[in-house]
Amino acid sequence: MKIQSSSLIDDLIGRIDKVSKIAETFRELNPTELNARKSADSWSLLECIEHLNRYGHFYLPEIEKQLSSQTPHVANGVFESGILGNYLVNLIKPEPVKKKKMRTAKEMNPIHSRLDERTLLVFFEQLHALRLLIEKSATVDLSKVHVKTSLSRLIRLRLGDILRFMVHHIERHIQQAQATQS
Repeated sequence: MKIQSSSLIDDLIGRIDKVSKIAETFRELNPTELNARKSADSWSLLECIEHLNRYGHFYLPEIEKQLSSQTPHVANGVFESGILGNYLVNLIKPEPVKKKKMRTAKEMNPIHSRLDERTLLVFFEQLHALRLLIEKSATVDLSKVHVKTSLSRLIRLRLGDILRFMVHHIERHIQQAQATQS
């Protein structure tokens, strides 16, 4: 995938803003609704959010570290996705049709965790931090900056792919969280 870096940044910010508006409606739910699950092995709304928080705890500092080590400049080039990065983004993207369930790493699986409204507060803090990092990313080459992944410390993906993955992953699990209420 090739795209103007500025267009990618604008798209990701728009998606984050849209997710934030949807997630704001979760604040209106009571603890029983936030912890309700469709079945014993499905995630509740808060578990969907906690899953995202766990990824945020890993990726946000990694992205910040890489951005802080770069010399800012006006980056108005083209972002070209890497093969692995593009594959992972396409795998996680939410689609209108139901996608196959995916396994999550044990440490990222929040099922049966004791969660409360603080989970949402952390999520909103992380969304805000991610939005700021996306904005800051406009000053670097999204293809040349690489970020460690949670898959393996040896695997590093292009910053543009990591940002795309993060945003689409959030979109996917916000849809899943919404589905717990229907």
